[in-house]
Amino acid sequence: MQLKFYTSYMEQEAYIEEEAIFETDLQLDMESRTYLKEAAKWARFLGILGFIGSGFILLAILIIWYSSSQAFGLLGNSSLALASMGMGILIFIYLLLAVISFLVALFTFRFGQRTSRALLNDQQMDLKSGLSNLRFIFRTYGIMAITYISIMILAMIFGALS
Repeated sequence: MQLKFYTSYMEQEAYIEEEAIFETDLQLDMESRTYLKEAAKWARFLGILGFIGSGFILLAILIIWYSSSQAFGLLGNSSLALASMGMGILIFIYLLLAVISFLVALFTFRFGQRTSRALLNDQQMDLKSGLSNLRFIFRTYGIMAITYISIMILAMIFGALS
């Protein structure tokens, strides 16, 4: 087998899809099927909880928006612009969190649903689709972890400098 270096991620993905070795050599025994079935059940449950959590975040946005509009009526004109800018940033952050949590919940639910269907009907395409959703979940968690670590490092640097 010849090693090839790929210039883009898409070429590498296309090469992997062309390889038939992954489809013919990998088999799931009963214990592996049991583990995947249980993981799929928990994924569907956690996906539903994620949808509910996203709804609570949206509800918090509406409460913050309403309460801030009530509080802004009590402020004078000089501090109104600064307060509304801060509230806008807070609402944007909450909205971003709601979208991210909804997407993670959606792909978690899809992983559970499609993996369960694949195990029930012995469908390779459903299993592939379910595992693709799992890949997205871990990629998202990785990006969030890198972002969090970067923010913490910047906070420590700015804290040490001040």
